Amino acid sequence: MGARPWAASPALASRAPARSMEAAWYMEVAWPVARAALLPAAPSAASGSSAEASWAAAAPSLAAASAAVSAAGLLVVPALAGARRPCASSRPAPCSPCNGNMSAPAVAASTPRSPTALSVRGFGVGSWEQEIISVPVGWRCRPICIGLTLLLTLLVLLVLFLTGPTPSTEGPTNVSPFDCQDATNLTPEKIQACCEEEGLYCELTPTPTPLPPIPGGLPKSCLIWGDPHVLTFDGARADFLGQSESWIVKSSKVWIQGRFKATPFTNGLAATDAIAIGGPFLQGNKLIIPALNTGPITWNHRPILTDFPSSFDADGLGDIRYNDQGSLVDSAMNNIDRRIVHASLPENVHIQVMRWSHHVNVRITMPRQPGQDGCCGNFDGDISNDSADSIQARVGLMVPEDQLLFNTRIDYRPAPPPAPCTGAKRSNARARCQAERPGISGAELDACIFDVCVAGDRYAAQDAAM
Repeated sequence: MGARPWAASPALASRAPARSMEAAWYMEVAWPVARAALLPAAPSAASGSSAEASWAAAAPSLAAASAAVSAAGLLVVPALAGARRPCASSRPAPCSPCNGNMSAPAVAASTPRSPTALSVRGFGVGSWEQEIISVPVGWRCRPICIGLTLLLTLLVLLVLFLTGPTPSTEGPTNVSPFDCQDATNLTPEKIQACCEEEGLYCELTPTPTPLPPIPGGLPKSCLIWGDPHVLTFDGARADFLGQSESWIVKSSKVWIQGRFKATPFTNGLAATDAIAIGGPFLQGNKLIIPALNTGPITWNHRPILTDFPSSFDADGLGDIRYNDQGSLVDSAMNNIDRRIVHASLPENVHIQVMRWSHHVNVRITMPRQPGQDGCCGNFDGDISNDSADSIQARVGLMVPEDQLLFNTRIDYRPAPPPAPCTGAKRSNARARCQAERPGISGAELDACIFDVCVAGDRYAAQDAAM
């Protein structure tokens, strides 16, 4: 009998995956089952048509046995089920002369974990050879895997870049030049440095002396008009009816004086005849602005601003202009022929003087000066201490002769009792004042009524112009 291709099956089993449990199962269970199923059905070596018939008859049994073995855990590929007849000779040459008409049963035993596949090929009835094919197992890089790996790497780098620590922009820490643990030689600089850096000697830090407030803060205005009536920096109303040369503003720097002179037009009551400006803030220079009929405007007693309009440079201390420009109390008075002097002087002092024939109206705008007082009040924010009697009690009735800015001096003359202003006379004065300045009321209306009653109707227009 020719050799059966399955006679070498134990050898095949010995080449199965080298795992003891799988090999034992194959030898003790699978192989006996396969041998019992295959041997009875396998035909012996024969020749001619009888051998071909035997193989054909055995094919169904071989296929069934292969299925049973596969169900038991083996992979048997029964090529015999579709095999054609073998080579004619009992010991044929390799199958290539048979033109591939016959393929011996191919049995492959493998497991999913094995790196090796075992294949058996047979030639003819009894010829076979064993071939071992190694299949490498491992990773295979695909383009998509490479792309995803690069993308993931870029994402990680981006996250690290965005969430990384911010570089410090602080410079090197300054080292204190003082040894704060040494309590000797505690200079003001050392005390301040040790208090700020280590919290030491803070109780020795001197309390800073508060700076004095800016003199006056915001500028305010004082008005002087008529006989004369004064509206002080603090907003009080005061009347100075007697003839005198009085302080309008008196401080250590700013000197402004007024000559209140009795006139026949005011029935012996005073009106502001001129003002004089000087003192340390003008470095000893003097500016005098009188009424039109009193005389010219002078700088150190020399006439200036002789033309109209004109301007004068006050030796670099300020600018003095003479024109018809200026804000009026009532815009309805724009038709009046106005002669106005504007003086912008040091210490933020601005003076506007409207010149009439026999008196002047004055507006002084300035910040408060230390120790200030005068007819415009003491500029302390208290309206109650700016009455005429309170002011004259503080600064006197007359400017001392050694402080007088005017060239000549007039005698003090108290005001005569004013003529009564009642009945029809008062009603007429009120009507004139309200006609010249609609909306006038309060102290300004009372002053206008008084001036009209004492000096005549023309004072209604002149009072409204300031």
